Amino acid sequence: RQRTSREAPSDYLSRLGCASGQSSELSLGIAGHVEEDGHTMYEISCALRPAEQAFSATVWTCTRRLCHLREGLHDTLKEALGEAYATHFGETPFARHGGLPGTTARLGAWLGVLARCFSTGVLPVESC
Repeated sequence: RQRTSREAPSDYLSRLGCASGQSSELSLGIAGHVEEDGHTMYEISCALRPAEQAFSATVWTCTRRLCHLREGLHDTLKEALGEAYATHFGETPFARHGGLPGTTARLGAWLGVLARCFSTGVLPVESC
């Protein structure tokens, strides 16, 4: 169920049973982290449960460095949401630079808010 680079996010989500206007549930969390070549790699657990019962949940994990999550996810999302970003993420800031103690917990909390924003329709599909 891989998304092609030219496929619109809404089309891909429809193929997974997540039609526009239906409430699908996204779960995101941190399964752990490992040190790899001097970098901390965060393992992110993901599950997308479509509202349509004919489809099963899609579950996957991915491993990313914090800088990649910041640039490719956080910064893009913050720009897409504009002023609304502070409304949803103001109490749950993204993880700080430098891998300070508490980074995994902050990242996990932020991903939880992101999942809630998607599941409640706050996050525009176009920003996926």
